[in-house]
Amino acid sequence: MVDLEDAQTIGLAIWRVRDARGKSLRVVAGLAGMSKDTLQRIETGERSPTLAELAALADALQLSVPELTRLPVPAPANGHTDSTMEAIRRAVIAVSNDLPGGQVLPVEVLRTRVTAVVDALCRCDREGEVGAALPGLIRDLHSSIAAGRDVAELLLLSTWLHTQATVPWLRLASAPLDLCSLTVMLARRAAHDLDTPVPMGLVAVSAARVALLEGTFDLAQSALDAVTVPTNTPELMQLAG
Repeated sequence: MVDLEDAQTIGLAIWRVRDARGKSLRVVAGLAGMSKDTLQRIETGERSPTLAELAALADALQLSVPELTRLPVPAPANGHTDSTMEAIRRAVIAVSNDLPGGQVLPVEVLRTRVTAVVDALCRCDREGEVGAALPGLIRDLHSSIAAGRDVAELLLLSTWLHTQATVPWLRLASAPLDLCSLTVMLARRAAHDLDTPVPMGLVAVSAARVALLEGTFDLAQSALDAVTVPTNTPELMQLAG
């Protein structure tokens, strides 16, 4: 499924195209093989479309999937955004080369910082501050992982940070997709070290979103198909969906 932020963006894009082409809700829903109510909930952002539904809606509207999934209004380029993006790029590259260059901090401190950043971005709150906090947090988190203390929880925090904050912020800032992909690779490395369902599922969804932006629908589907998430808890059931 698509996350809430993406669901609202895609729903608005679908509505705009449908309205501009003078097609009724019932007609487009029929062409896409879904109910009128389902399409209405997708358009209003109340329901997250699956990849199969995105493909069906794209066909019904005679568009490509990337045209529905790409953010229609990129964040405007400015000096602050560009410098923040560059700082994040340097941090991600440094970590990729096992030279994070940050501080080794207690897991409690890092947990608080990661939670604050993810929560702020999920609320679309102080995005500029979130971006400014990411480079140092990325370096400190991975330096602490390298120090070898509380590794399991720090790896989980790394997966959570990159899939729920770093990559989403980069997408909002219209960062190059190769930087988004490199960040997903950091999350994937942490998830593989943990080898548990939730982090693997988070990485699969994040990788699929980036692949959709790149226009590689098959790769997005493969990323999701490669991971099986158990459904024995409500949280895992939501992730699997």
